Amino acid sequence: MQNLHPLFVHLPIGLFLIVPILDLAGLIRRNDGYHRAAWLVLLIGVIAASFAVMTGLRAESTVAHPIDAVPLIAAHKFWSLTLLGVSVAALLLRPPLAATRRRWIVFALVQLIVLWPTVFATGSIGGRIVYDYGVGTAVYDTVPVADSITSDSTYFDISPNSHITK
Repeated sequence: MQNLHPLFVHLPIGLFLIVPILDLAGLIRRNDGYHRAAWLVLLIGVIAASFAVMTGLRAESTVAHPIDAVPLIAAHKFWSLTLLGVSVAALLLRPPLAATRRRWIVFALVQLIVLWPTVFATGSIGGRIVYDYGVGTAVYDTVPVADSITSDSTYFDISPNSHITK
């Protein structure tokens, strides 16, 4: 099966970066239409991020990669799942936390402080996996990550001088 992960990763990144901007615009202009638009953009972002995570989990075990990329792949997985969790929490907490203008201000700032760095961490690590290691662009002689992690006899040392030991 072809690696579909690259097709799904860019949309949620863009959408998640727009959400706090829309909320801040709604606060500045005192217009609830921006907040409704932010909610819709966040909802579409959560759906898109779900597809990105699902295809990423599939790619983790099917796309060839060098063993040296395994720590970055694990970090990317962690940040991707964290981003999905943060975005789902933001979607579910919007109505109760945004009941007043003051709460909107706090909510918009928390989104900005939490959502953006999580997006940047996820995206920058994913970029390093592709651009530093060529994952998804070249074929490597490797053991798929999923097989290596589930095997009781294989361990990954993620220190700077990492190597596989049995």
